[in-house]
Amino acid sequence: MKEIFLIRHGETDWNAAGRLQGREDVPLNSTGEAQAHRVAEALHGLGIERIVTSYLSRARRTAEIVAARLGLAELAVVEGLHERDYGDISGLTPIERSARFPPGTAPANQESAVAMKARVTAALQDIAARHVERKILVVSHGGVINTLLAHFTDGQVGTGKTLLPNCSVTKFSRHGDAWRVQYFGVSAAALATHESPA
Repeated sequence: MKEIFLIRHGETDWNAAGRLQGREDVPLNSTGEAQAHRVAEALHGLGIERIVTSYLSRARRTAEIVAARLGLAELAVVEGLHERDYGDISGLTPIERSARFPPGTAPANQESAVAMKARVTAALQDIAARHVERKILVVSHGGVINTLLAHFTDGQVGTGKTLLPNCSVTKFSRHGDAWRVQYFGVSAAALATHESPA
């Protein structure tokens, strides 16, 4: 069995303002840095052997903080783990989006949900196949993790249904070719109730 832990990056100023955050490279704010340190402490002792991350700085910085606490010197940056490209609605608040794009309309230059699903599921399969370690941590984005949740639960949770807080933990397991969602959106404070130290 392979275990894949996924965490959403720590908070940024755009998160705090409610701005839709796609591929823009917005860094962690001070709250996000503190969140990363808390989740790093919660993950310590779980036997994680490898960390992979999105290339965007908010995810990579979160991964660096966790890696330092876990004593893992090497990070693997995976191209397919970046957030969705939201096109013209990226950077807008919900009120701004509603004003510019009424319900039922969307910008033509946005990455499609189908393309995103293909990209992120391929990235996860590649991570599981490429890395021999049994316990792997993936640091990515809310849209990416929700897409995977929707894929593995046939839409019961995930995109459009699940809000994943910054630095929350989600866990998948893989037995052969079969994937299972163990839990999702778990806070650093609650992680110990879901996991026992290795």
